[in-house]
Amino acid sequence: MSRSSNTQDSVRTVRAEYHEMPGLGLTIQQAARLFALSAHESERVFAQLIDEGVVFRDATGVYRKYS
Repeated sequence: MSRSSNTQDSVRTVRAEYHEMPGLGLTIQQAARLFALSAHESERVFAQLIDEGVVFRDATGVYRKYS
């Protein structure tokens, strides 16, 4: 499996978690532990989710779902 398809799988997983738990807020480090990703992979996942308008990064560095 390629890195791109692994990233897309991770994006789907993280997106689903934020959909199931709209109040979820995670830092990169927390997401990496929760989803068994490297910090770098977590950054790629959240960059894509930001681009898609799913989440935003607040002033404290926590990624939250748009309402």
